[in-house]
Amino acid sequence: NNEGGFTVQAITEPRKVLLIDGRPRWESRYLRNLFDRDQRWQVNPLFAGVKTEGEPWRRGDETGAFPRDIESLFKYDLIILGDVPSGFLTETEQGWIRDFVGDRGGGLVLVDGARGHLQGFNKPAMAELLPVQWLGDDITATAQPQRVKLTAAGQGQSALRLLSDPLDNASLWTELQPPHWIAAVKALPGAEVLAEAVVGERVTPAIVQRSYGAGRVLYMAFDETWVPERCSST
Repeated sequence: NNEGGFTVQAITEPRKVLLIDGRPRWESRYLRNLFDRDQRWQVNPLFAGVKTEGEPWRRGDETGAFPRDIESLFKYDLIILGDVPSGFLTETEQGWIRDFVGDRGGGLVLVDGARGHLQGFNKPAMAELLPVQWLGDDITATAQPQRVKLTAAGQGQSALRLLSDPLDNASLWTELQPPHWIAAVKALPGAEVLAEAVVGERVTPAIVQRSYGAGRVLYMAFDETWVPERCSST
């Protein structure tokens, strides 16, 4: 009776991330460099640059190409989708992304942008993935967010923990330099707001997550992040 079974999962290859953006924004370039320096990850960055029509990138299995089929896409572990015009991906490819999250159990991070291209993915192929609904009014035109604060749900997320003490961490978030703009959205039923932005007398979702099938979707309503000096060692 002094024996017990256990399972060991060995990861022999780096995890793969597909980073897609309509242009090489600061945030997307930072993410590319971050994953590129981490030996545990292999990043495939796709930046459309200044191209506004036609195919902005190849289809294939090589770096710099969007996966040629759903089986190739399923080899990734994470997709980061930035401010990309929806026309840059076919409806079939958008359906692959939906199945990547729901069936493959992959992660999808949506990083919104001031050009508002992500709203174009609110179509049958991907609409059920989205954790937010975009509102018609542009709150960025009237006021800049004063601060970003964690919700109760966000305080329990280790990924948002910049300081070990929960109270200090929540306070630090309110002191961070706020973004210059925030997308006007509301969280959909079943989604969980992790952080909110205070804009004048309004509070709007800033970071929202939801589960979809076997995977998870995280939405960022802004594309500017910083790490304060006093938590750079955490």
